[in-house]
Amino acid sequence: MKKTSLTKWLLNYAKKEKKDFYLYCFIGIIMVIIWIILPILISKQTLLLTSNSIDTLYKITLLIFLIHFFYSILKYFISYHAQKFITSTYKNLHLDITKNFLNTKYESIQSNNTGFFIQRMTDDTIDISDFFIKITDDIIDIFINIGSLITIFLMSHILFFFYLYFLILLFFIKKTKTKRFTEEIKKKREKVETLMNGNIELIKGVEEIKLLNLKKIFLKKTEENIQYFNKSLLNVGEVNRFFLFFSNNIKNIFRYLLFSLSIYLIYYNKLTISIALMALNYETSIFDLLDYTESLLENIKIF
Repeated sequence: MKKTSLTKWLLNYAKKEKKDFYLYCFIGIIMVIIWIILPILISKQTLLLTSNSIDTLYKITLLIFLIHFFYSILKYFISYHAQKFITSTYKNLHLDITKNFLNTKYESIQSNNTGFFIQRMTDDTIDISDFFIKITDDIIDIFINIGSLITIFLMSHILFFFYLYFLILLFFIKKTKTKRFTEEIKKKREKVETLMNGNIELIKGVEEIKLLNLKKIFLKKTEENIQYFNKSLLNVGEVNRFFLFFSNNIKNIFRYLLFSLSIYLIYYNKLTISIALMALNYETSIFDLLDYTESLLENIKIF
């Protein structure tokens, strides 16, 4: 199915809750705008701490408090509308899959294992229902954290381009990780289906297995399936560990160089201490931007 028609296809399963999805998107846009403005206000608040402008500082502090309070209200409603959309989509999708299954020819059912059908009717239905919200969540979070990057650009062009260089470097590392990760996840899904099918066949044919004295053969086959499944789990974990180790060391190098660059710029009066401190404080938010980008890529590829 083309990605361009995916939106219309999925919204068709939530006809009654379309307005919840649109409200979810609208609230998300407001949240993005808030998090583009908020870091700028917080940086201004920090700078005013070193001045004598007490009245201005108090007004900005009050404004930040009110924005945070408004933001928490938005989070409540965005969660509410997301939940309504997901539950409605899941119900309609599951009913449609059940209707199609009832119309499926017996030969088609026999040619596929039972685990395959159960996997499709349960896990895949939930994944499809969550897909839209997961993707939209990631996009919203990406734009929210872009606000911090914009703030750094306004404070210091040199630090901005330094951040940008490492962001691009880490992006390509995470992109490579996503490709490897999705490959291993697909393999793991196949092993889950095989294992599930074996369990179902055991439940359905336990008496026949006993009568034909096939317990040892069945146990051996089950053990092999579990070993293959465990291997797929270990492969997924290995991909995560390797790239986490690699990216963490890149981040450590980044921190060391960022501090060194800040010291150099402060020494030659090209950067103030207060701006350097703010730029350093935005590190977590900037790297969160990468994590959400990675999550977005993984969700798109896995789907």
